[in-house]
Amino acid sequence: MHTKRDRKLLFILLFFLAGAPIFAQVSGSITASQCVSIGVGNSTSTVGIQVAGTWTGTLQPQIAIQGQAPVNAQVTPSTSSTAQSTITANGVYYANVAGGSTFYVCGNTVATGTATVYLNVSQGVSTGTLGSGGGGSGTVSSCAAAGNAYYSGSGTTVSCDTSIVDSGTGNLAFGAATPVLSTTTANAPLTLAPNGTGAIVTNVGTAANPTMQATGSATNTGLNLTTTLECWTSVGAFVACLNANGVEVGSNKSLIIGSTGQANSSQALGIGTTVQGSNTYSFDTTTGGNEAGMIRTADACKPTTALTLTSSAQNWCSWSLPASTKVWNWKCEGTYSMSAGSSPTLVMDMNASQAPGTEVGNGVISTVSAGTAIVQTNGTGTSASTGPQTIMTSGAITTPVTNAYWSSSGMISASATAGTFAIQFLTAVGTGTINAGSVCWMF
Repeated sequence: MHTKRDRKLLFILLFFLAGAPIFAQVSGSITASQCVSIGVGNSTSTVGIQVAGTWTGTLQPQIAIQGQAPVNAQVTPSTSSTAQSTITANGVYYANVAGGSTFYVCGNTVATGTATVYLNVSQGVSTGTLGSGGGGSGTVSSCAAAGNAYYSGSGTTVSCDTSIVDSGTGNLAFGAATPVLSTTTANAPLTLAPNGTGAIVTNVGTAANPTMQATGSATNTGLNLTTTLECWTSVGAFVACLNANGVEVGSNKSLIIGSTGQANSSQALGIGTTVQGSNTYSFDTTTGGNEAGMIRTADACKPTTALTLTSSAQNWCSWSLPASTKVWNWKCEGTYSMSAGSSPTLVMDMNASQAPGTEVGNGVISTVSAGTAIVQTNGTGTSASTGPQTIMTSGAITTPVTNAYWSSSGMISASATAGTFAIQFLTAVGTGTINAGSVCWMF
């Protein structure tokens, strides 16, 4: 039979049992997209999560209210105050679940291995889920004009800086007369990088005040960019420019080709207006205007061996002409020798592989008569046809003759089709050569 004292003890025991907190605990394994869930009630504020095991992949925390579809939630690592949307590594995490009904951790997905998930509910609130904060007091100055407030790093005063003004629409205005944008690290590059295909746009400058200036006076050196010119300026004057027509060099300077691979090397060749006049160009070497440069071009034909003459026309000099109706001129001179033959002659031809508009050749051939007298024969040939066309034929040559003079000049109005043009020689009955050292120019 229970005494009154027994009933009182039973009542006290039931009271404490009813008021004691109950900590629900759940654990489970995730190998793919399974979920481990735990119920959370009105008295639950936080779910503690510990993830263990060997696995790779992603776990997705979620929460649902009254049986509705779960939605993604965030968790905070025990070692941080920054919340994250997923779990990708072992550790302890906390989730704020106040007001929820069920909390889940689901695979999304676990690619390899097994993630073991442990869930505890708690009435307490993890400080990590509250984020971070601070305190203190200080003074914020009133900005009479547009500017940006800044904290200098000492004291408690936040001051106004009107030297850089943010318009609020993406524009910054520098208040200083000569503002400097620099790096804190010495010799470090400063990169201006527009987003995507955007451009860095500068104002249009002048020769005296270039768009981009080297350190120093605005009339010293710099790069000037306009809508039609890109110029390097020196002492307030344009020195070199790039435009749609090419490269311009001013102030009676030369266009210099360096002697080494360096752009600022000593001058090997310069092309510029000569000291003789603005309409005369000089080819210079180490000094501008010294007119000591030499030119070698493909237009000069300089055979180094003699041509043995036959009864068929053979090329002495030949040029490839472009597909252009340009008028070309030639000038040739040299010597020939004839060692044998019965009154042989020397024939000079011109040969265009494409029909020219016209071609006119002039020739001079010197012969020796009776072994002593020099006889000079002149001739001219005109044609508008392809193939060998005779410019002239010499008089009868008394052999032997050595180093007799010949020359030729003329013009060809070339075809619109690319082709070749040649100066040729032949002899009918003689034995001879066109001698090395004979040359031609096409211009």
